[in-house]
Amino acid sequence: MSSTVTNSELAMKTVARPRAALQLRGSDAAKFLQGQTTCDLLALAQQPAGTMISGAHCTPKGRMIFDFSAFFNPDAEDELVLLTAPDLAATALASLKKYAVFFKVEISDVSAQWQQLLVFAANREPLAAELGAVQALGEQIFTVTLPAGAALPTQLAGAAPADDSWAHNQLLAAGIAELCAATSDLFIPQMLNYDHRGFISFKKGCYTGQEIIARAHYRGAVKRRLALLQASGELPATVQPGAELRDSDGRAVGTIAAVGAAQLLAAVTEPALALSQFGVDQQLFDATASALVAAAE
Repeated sequence: MSSTVTNSELAMKTVARPRAALQLRGSDAAKFLQGQTTCDLLALAQQPAGTMISGAHCTPKGRMIFDFSAFFNPDAEDELVLLTAPDLAATALASLKKYAVFFKVEISDVSAQWQQLLVFAANREPLAAELGAVQALGEQIFTVTLPAGAALPTQLAGAAPADDSWAHNQLLAAGIAELCAATSDLFIPQMLNYDHRGFISFKKGCYTGQEIIARAHYRGAVKRRLALLQASGELPATVQPGAELRDSDGRAVGTIAAVGAAQLLAAVTEPALALSQFGVDQQLFDATASALVAAAE
């Protein structure tokens, strides 16, 4: 896998990360989400304030509708906050409300109340818990979630601003794919390696889509896994999230999850890792593919 940030490249960089925020408030908030998401929200309730957990809400067929990071609001009782991609907010809200009618929980969009920063740092030491909700996305990539309008913590005040494009490509190089509107309902969690990133609890019990996800885990039936494709030149305009990836003979070999500058993340078949040419909508490009999880895993 390509390296992300090197110590010599930066001491610390930050950039605002657009996120939608959904609030679930009520005595059944955690109980409701426990039956609708891949992660263990009841276990999260036992963790210190500011602890974040990642998960996904899936269809009955195990396809992810939206992914998220969640934390309990330390300043409000029985209140969970989910952060997801902005273009998935309406879809996420509608899908959760569909299942919430028999629970004591109110779900609303509170995106205006929260902000999130991406932090690129050599280590986590400067990111003390008092910063807010802190989560590691990779070895040197973190998020810090704060109330909207809150002053930048002193620990981050001296950080250099990161360019949006640079930050996005760092995420891709680290193998971090996230859902967007174009990729909703296309992947089971394992296709994006979410089982290796702590998004799934295989001990928590039943939730929507659990049967399919557990079967893929215990029977080793994940036929496509996330890979990093490094292109030798500029990518065709047809290379977009959600597009079907094909070999030079037109056979489907994967689905694109995220696209950056001359690189992309796609859930591909194992034979696709040996290819040197790929295509989208009959537009071919040269690229090398690297597995992000060993084939035996």
